[in-house]
Amino acid sequence: MTSYVPRALLVLALVPGAAALAANTPAEFAYLDSNQDLRISSGEYEVFTRAVYDEIDADPDDDKLTVAEIMAREARFVRFVFTTGQILGPADLTTLEKIQRLDANQDGVVSQTEYAAGAAAKFRKWDINNNGELSATEWQAGT
Repeated sequence: MTSYVPRALLVLALVPGAAALAANTPAEFAYLDSNQDLRISSGEYEVFTRAVYDEIDADPDDDKLTVAEIMAREARFVRFVFTTGQILGPADLTTLEKIQRLDANQDGVVSQTEYAAGAAAKFRKWDINNNGELSATEWQAGT
């Protein structure tokens, strides 16, 4: 009998604790490349980052990330959103300062829309040749 493993559990298995989050891995690339064309499209990245958002969101009924939820999964939160430049500012900002910058409407929580904007900016940063896709080289170079 074949067992079914939910996709969200695979995300958790492929991207373990904070120590392993320092560099993008070939296993992550293979996972994100859902159509196996050896490129990660912006759509594939968006689906993945939505899964990360849902993983961080302890109260999925509100579809918002509180500071407490973010701090409980700080490394996951910061890794997949832009950590330098216009959206979150210099990398040396604290996580709380980054949250404030990502919180566009300043309501004290990070909505899916706000998180998605940060994730899209991160994707654009990694997309060195601006073709809307990440090659394995671009993925592995990204941090």
